[in-house]
Amino acid sequence: MKLEILSKEVIKPDSPNHLQALHLSLFDQFLPTTYVSAIFFYDDQPNQEPILVHTLKNSLSQTLSLFYPLAGRIKEGITVDCNDDWTKAAKGFADTVNPEFAASVFYPPADISVVFPPLLEHKTKSKTKSFVFGTLMLEKLKSRASCGLLVPQATRVESITALLLRCITNARRSKTEEVTEFAITHTMNLRPRVPLSFLPRKAIGNFFFLPLVKETSESNMEIQETVSKLRKTKEDLNDLITKDSEESNNNSDVAKERIISAMLSFLCEVSPEAETYAVSSWCRMSFYDADFGWGFPVWVAPGFVGKTQAVLMDAKDGEGVEAWVTLPEMDMATFEHDDELLVYATVSPSVLTK
Repeated sequence: MKLEILSKEVIKPDSPNHLQALHLSLFDQFLPTTYVSAIFFYDDQPNQEPILVHTLKNSLSQTLSLFYPLAGRIKEGITVDCNDDWTKAAKGFADTVNPEFAASVFYPPADISVVFPPLLEHKTKSKTKSFVFGTLMLEKLKSRASCGLLVPQATRVESITALLLRCITNARRSKTEEVTEFAITHTMNLRPRVPLSFLPRKAIGNFFFLPLVKETSESNMEIQETVSKLRKTKEDLNDLITKDSEESNNNSDVAKERIISAMLSFLCEVSPEAETYAVSSWCRMSFYDADFGWGFPVWVAPGFVGKTQAVLMDAKDGEGVEAWVTLPEMDMATFEHDDELLVYATVSPSVLTK
């Protein structure tokens, strides 16, 4: 599928803002420079295109009045310039989310120089494919991924992540005889894991943890073993958050420092020669509830999945999971025909058949 851009237009907030500059937080600085987008597919609305476009423009303009830093420009890597002249009168909104712009108060920006582990660069083209894990196969995969006392009940994200990594590294291993180091990252959302003293629930900005799992091409990446390692990263993170909480009288400053130090340590541990693979979960994000006035989407997909990355999303039924994987073309040719993968997943059908 090829996307064609028909037109571009700058949309400004509907009402003026009071904040002239928003300081980025330290976690915003940690994040590599990249755009994250999603594509929503809807049933065709005959002869309604002008109305739909007008509705989208107005809705975006009103939304930007609440999330106005999203309409600004980043300056010097540490602030978002919100000082633009909006001329329309302010309007009232009911039942809306009122974001807080306080992340930099809790995690001030710093003069840091972090070299992020680059995703594996290839001179050849990459290819993105989508695979669906249905409910029945997910239960079978979770049963296989669970391992006694260590992980008595693996989650669907842990199970799929472990299977994908096993098949991805197998595909990569088949292309070279050299021993290769794999650096595997999987993004963890900190918001549901920490108390409000760490960050207000409605604070806008990045707040994530990026643990690291290191393997070599000599490892078979057994699914249960990988799930155990993924689970341990969660337990280690919980320890960073809760350690000494009673003695510190609920003072979170020490725990914040531990989390930040751990993040920096992981980033510095990655060898420049390592092949980096990243897995992110977008599950439970309610993409299929996005009704802009003409019904719910029939399909939602990531707008872009970078090289050697995988993104997990809820399937439309809310029970299954869709995995979007990008690999070098030669690796994908092996990966998409992996018998072990195809036991649990099927290639997603075209959106035209949905």
